[in-house]
Amino acid sequence: MRRTGVALGIALLGLAAGAAAQAPSTVPERVAPAPGVDVATHFAPWTLTSVTPPEIDAETVRNGPCGKPACTEWNIDPVVGFEPLDGGCGTAQVTTRVTITYRLPIWAPATPPSAQMEAWWPRQFASILAHEGGHRDLAVETANAIQELLVALPPEPSCEEMRALAKEEALRLIEAGNRLQREYDVLREAEIRAAIRAGLGPP
Repeated sequence: MRRTGVALGIALLGLAAGAAAQAPSTVPERVAPAPGVDVATHFAPWTLTSVTPPEIDAETVRNGPCGKPACTEWNIDPVVGFEPLDGGCGTAQVTTRVTITYRLPIWAPATPPSAQMEAWWPRQFASILAHEGGHRDLAVETANAIQELLVALPPEPSCEEMRALAKEEALRLIEAGNRLQREYDVLREAEIRAAIRAGLGPP
């Protein structure tokens, strides 16, 4: 049997805003990729020089990526092979690729920070890493669901119909994943921004 493999031509492209954080050595990852799901992670830091919480808030709004202190971008790209079968066509060699890019600041204060700030920043840093890791986990959960669905799709009468069905079903899950990402930010962003202004760690 001849197998053909193509990218579905769809992707979950996301951008999520969080609060300021030191360029991370570790972002918490609570969701493991399923078999067939490949995750690549990248960091794109920017330099934050303000010293006090109000200055940090103003600088991150002015200079931060996407107009915010921190962003997580995700890209989910399903690649599906199609295999002609007796009387139909099925999926084969399914791979779902996930690319995560964290855009987070490196804190390099222009003047020596106070002892209070030196104590506050690590708490803020840890909280934001956890927040951005949540976006990563939601993206991986979405990719896992897409991978499971595409592998399990029943055959269609032709490979064109199989490809159309795979794309339709993957798009449905992508839209659901985007909704979850937006809801996640709504729940957390307001309290994170309030914590920056107050000079406290998030509750």
